[in-house]
Amino acid sequence: NDLTINRPNTDYVGLFGVIAASQISNIGLTNATITGQLGVGGLVGQGLNNSRISHSSAQGDFSAYLNGGGLAGNFDGTIEHSHSVGTVDASEISGGLVGRLVGQISDSYSTASVKGDFGGGLVGIMNGGQISRSYATGQVKKDIFGPIGGLIGSISIGTITNSYWNTETSG
Repeated sequence: NDLTINRPNTDYVGLFGVIAASQISNIGLTNATITGQLGVGGLVGQGLNNSRISHSSAQGDFSAYLNGGGLAGNFDGTIEHSHSVGTVDASEISGGLVGRLVGQISDSYSTASVKGDFGGGLVGIMNGGQISRSYATGQVKKDIFGPIGGLIGSISIGTITNSYWNTETSG
């Protein structure tokens, strides 16, 4: 509770800055304020090598220049049964749950409001993988020029099934 990290010129900022081939489970972060440059998330700034987050949550205000997310900034791996609440503000690539995803999300959600180009209620940019049984209800606003989406800001490769966003609250 009450974690504050203010490192606006530092990459990979979160409760855990960088994890690789690791598993995080049953962790809840509340009332956090986290600021960094690239790869900023409540729990994880950068997740590599098929890492896993399960049954975890992050609530607070998260700010980045690039790749900001409520739970994870950049993530390569699996997220399941997890959620985020609060605000995510990144100039480029912001997501309520994950900023940039290569991997899988299932049975998860975000109610975070999101601001940024390539912003999404759940994921900012998806570069491969799949999302299933997940949703987003937070408001999504663009910063200047990039696309935004209620669920995903931009997707290059991937599959989405049984997932949704609230069209009234997302804006």
